[in-house]
Amino acid sequence: MPYFRDTEHLYEVMRAFFERVQQEEEIVERLVEADLIIRFNYRDPEGTITIDLTKKPIAVHFGPSDIVADVEMTSSADTSHLFWLGRLNVPRAIATRKIVARGSVPKALKLLPAIKPAFDIYPQVLRELGYEELIPVEKVKKRARPGLLERLFRRRRPLKIDYAALNRHFIPIVEEVPPQEVEFVEQPLPTEEKELKVEMLRRMVLIRAFEEALAREFAQGSIPSEILHLSIGQEACAVGACFALRGSDYMTTTHRGHGHMLAKGADLKGMMAEIFGKRTGL
Repeated sequence: MPYFRDTEHLYEVMRAFFERVQQEEEIVERLVEADLIIRFNYRDPEGTITIDLTKKPIAVHFGPSDIVADVEMTSSADTSHLFWLGRLNVPRAIATRKIVARGSVPKALKLLPAIKPAFDIYPQVLRELGYEELIPVEKVKKRARPGLLERLFRRRRPLKIDYAALNRHFIPIVEEVPPQEVEFVEQPLPTEEKELKVEMLRRMVLIRAFEEALAREFAQGSIPSEILHLSIGQEACAVGACFALRGSDYMTTTHRGHGHMLAKGADLKGMMAEIFGKRTGL
């Protein structure tokens, strides 16, 4: 059975709710920063609510409206009810089509942190209106019984490390890692768009030629390694990501793969020398 009897019941609750939200200056300030007009289309019962967040005070229109909305959210009234109670995973609801979203959806999703304080207001409004029965009782999740793997891990023996075996490795184990200074060298890139595209293409071709050369050498047993990680089809991703990096960035989003290193401007001969263990590389 739906939470709302009819459209008038839905509008009664939502009108009282939005009137309370408009009294919260902090919430309103964050909402109008989005500069959006959002329309909620409901079914079971039918209804439409359009909210203008482009200026203060926030304007809320009930029923059909000619106002052009930036975002439209279509769902059942029950789904909206659960949302305002803070009991709905919005991204999952959109993915499963419980909510059909159109328009500037990413901008609308950024409103979620600003809306969150309203989740405490909604049940208060329901109680004040005498609709406490519309607040579903939250189910207490029972802890699942431990599975077989969990029981086995509980009984595991203390881990013993054979340090003598580890010390046979080429790299000696040390208690402290000596401090090392890392200097960032920003690769010079063309400023003209045409020249930049040519350089991007050149490095993509270089990456592909580099990987194919390694594949041939590996197949012939020339590489002194039992394994070799080759990137297949990553040329565009590597070049696009690495060309976007700047010296002022605090975080890099690429790994130390052959393609990514070459895209960052690493020395080709030096890369080969490292893999083959000799100065001449190939």
